[in-house]
Amino acid sequence: RWTGAIRQSPRDFSDIAAEVLDVLTAATQESAAIALLEGSVIRILESRIVPDAVSIIRKEGILHFEDDHAASLAILHQVAPNQRAALLKTRYSRIHSLARYTAGVKAALRVGGFWLDQSRARPGICRMALPFQRNGKPGVVFLCLTLASAQQRQEILLRELRLAQSILQTPIPPV
Repeated sequence: RWTGAIRQSPRDFSDIAAEVLDVLTAATQESAAIALLEGSVIRILESRIVPDAVSIIRKEGILHFEDDHAASLAILHQVAPNQRAALLKTRYSRIHSLARYTAGVKAALRVGGFWLDQSRARPGICRMALPFQRNGKPGVVFLCLTLASAQQRQEILLRELRLAQSILQTPIPPV
């Protein structure tokens, strides 16, 4: 599915992100999104909702820093401690202490470097995420799905997420 699916010609990163999500959602049949940290905000660059799957935050939405959200924790984990502390004090943060952040990391970071949470707002729903860096900006690609699906299909889902991660952090060739 991935071989030849993503054009290698030079273009805008948002085009690459859109193509990556098209392939990722087709391969997993789960809703997915890609986000980047822009200043003090996690902005959703691209998002795909799969019919009959769990809904996910929409394109251009803002993802708050939350201690039970794998994608926001994966972004926070990539920044320096002083920047993390500053981000936790912004109006976009629902994490009100470093202790809550640390507890969130302990609950969601898995062996192998992927993130898996359990949503408090939507019981039975989770996010599976992998971080990446794009031109020095922390990013994340993530799925939103049922916890049962994540547990039953973890190996397949992680393989597809890792392929997406690999493409997202590959530099765009110059024109």
